Amino acid sequence: MKYFIVIIIFLSLFLQCILSIREKIATFDEPAHLPAGYSYLVTRDFRMNPEHPPLTKMIAGIPLLFLKLRRPEEMKNWYGKDAYAFGREFLYYSGQDADKIIFWGRIPMVILSFLLGLVIFFWAKELFGLKASFFSLFLYSFCPNIIAHSQLVTPDIGVCLFTTLSVYCLWRYLTKPNGLRLIFTGITLGLSLLSKFNSLVLLPIFLILIYIYGPRGRFFVLTFIVLLLAFFVIWSGYSFETGKILEEKEMHPTLSQLIKNPSELLQRVIHFIGHRVFPFPSYFKGLGWILHANINKHESFFMGKHFRGSSVLGFLIAFIIKTPIPFLIFIFFSIILAIKNRIFLHKEQLFLWLLPMIIFLINGFFSFSLHLKYILPIYPFLCIFIGQIVNSDFFRLHLFRLFILGLCLWYLLGTLDIYPHYLAYFNEFVGGPKYGYKYLVDSNLDWGQDLKLLKQYLDRNNISEIKLAYFGTADPDYYRINYQRLEPFKPTSGWIAISVTYLQGIHTLNGGYDWLKKYEPEVRIGYSIFLYNLK
Repeated sequence: MKYFIVIIIFLSLFLQCILSIREKIATFDEPAHLPAGYSYLVTRDFRMNPEHPPLTKMIAGIPLLFLKLRRPEEMKNWYGKDAYAFGREFLYYSGQDADKIIFWGRIPMVILSFLLGLVIFFWAKELFGLKASFFSLFLYSFCPNIIAHSQLVTPDIGVCLFTTLSVYCLWRYLTKPNGLRLIFTGITLGLSLLSKFNSLVLLPIFLILIYIYGPRGRFFVLTFIVLLLAFFVIWSGYSFETGKILEEKEMHPTLSQLIKNPSELLQRVIHFIGHRVFPFPSYFKGLGWILHANINKHESFFMGKHFRGSSVLGFLIAFIIKTPIPFLIFIFFSIILAIKNRIFLHKEQLFLWLLPMIIFLINGFFSFSLHLKYILPIYPFLCIFIGQIVNSDFFRLHLFRLFILGLCLWYLLGTLDIYPHYLAYFNEFVGGPKYGYKYLVDSNLDWGQDLKLLKQYLDRNNISEIKLAYFGTADPDYYRINYQRLEPFKPTSGWIAISVTYLQGIHTLNGGYDWLKKYEPEVRIGYSIFLYNLK
């Protein structure tokens, strides 16, 4: 009976993901990620989308091997190295079924999310017992932010899985050291580093934890073994690729920005690196592009303000308004209990809150944009951390159990109510998803996912033509939307559809569509596209 509950919880997660996949088209980055992953598998060439490591993209591309798709080399944009142009051609301009490709590419992401749920369940069970593991799994399976990214071909759910799994393996090794657990620690660390570059934060954390809790006198040996295993995992992920990190004819933009006037010694070092062959050079090239993006920063929108980059306050408020209020209350109670019981600095507690805190702070200070998905890996750790509530002395009180039950019911109904628009979730602090666009946009709300729903609404209401300002990489023509481009700074009339990211002036001319803000939209399509009927 007890494991029947686990099956029901997992089934609910699976159904929420699968049923909403067909409602949403490719989000902004998926045309860059999924065709790139397919190209890695088919060609063993990693030229496309090097700014993210290949693991999650390759996993997403596996089902595409069983579809009759054109080879990447047949696409004219294959030779231009623009992942977005290549992806758009692959999905929308090559005579292939884009929705079918996206659907099957997203299925492995759901499976990764399922595996992450298993890690959460077993880790919580080992730490706090079976009841706590049920509670942690429930929190995970009905977290709208987790559900939203569990159905997208992006590195985010993959890095959540492998980061959590690698820290779990390290904890198990440091709790009861043996050779097999050490091997798993190194392999899973490599898988995390092969998922997304922000997992590099694990390296210093692993070294610190091994130094503090590892067997005495074996720090350097253990570190060497873990890093060596991670190295070979990364290299195998790139099909044992070798090559030059710096191209002969073009200085990497990161170096040119970091080093304005390099010294003679530094010039010799750069020359040496540029002429030597290294393992997995694509990894280092991608890392360079990420550093370049972090130097330049991207445009962000937060509570009506435009700025570049991120901020600790911005991420804190984004977390508070995009996380269900019951979840926030559970976090508060868990912290109070850990402090009250004087266990906050115990090893099992440290493993659960140290990494989330570091991920949060690093993104707050150094991230190139304000996207909640950058701190998504903190949610699995928080779900496990919260699980210990059921073991508290307060839980013996009937009134406290009713209080927890009420919060769980609120949590459950709030998530079910947002279906299938999980990406657009905002909690009651800001009035729900209807008002989310006033606080955050881009991947926090509008990632181009609702074009198909717009088409369905137009068809149901016999609207033959619209003016459109669409934030996304999908092709409106592919979905047979008859439209004219809505030009900025040119007020007009008729049926007008606009993505809220553009409405708020992000990634377009600032203020170009401010004239629309004085009107109330006729309908909100998935909360991300506003449709107006102006006479």
